[in-house]
Amino acid sequence: MSPRNKVFLALFAALATAAVVRALLGEKRDRWFKRQRPKSLVTLRSQISMYFAIGTPNCPQGYAVAALLMAAVAAESLFIAFFL
Repeated sequence: MSPRNKVFLALFAALATAAVVRALLGEKRDRWFKRQRPKSLVTLRSQISMYFAIGTPNCPQGYAVAALLMAAVAAESLFIAFFL
């Protein structure tokens, strides 16, 4: 597999993982994470990016979910980089 295809595959895997985590969080997302609205034209986001954006953790559970999400994305990326 070419390096360019590996990058695209890793990006798709990270987005898919974020979508799954976002779907699993459901109502807990509003309690565990603080969402920030864009305040200027430079930081304006689309509806789909606002859906995927989990937010900033504001409690221990949020920090744990964020750490697990980062570890999962890192593991997926390393697997794609070295074993595919």
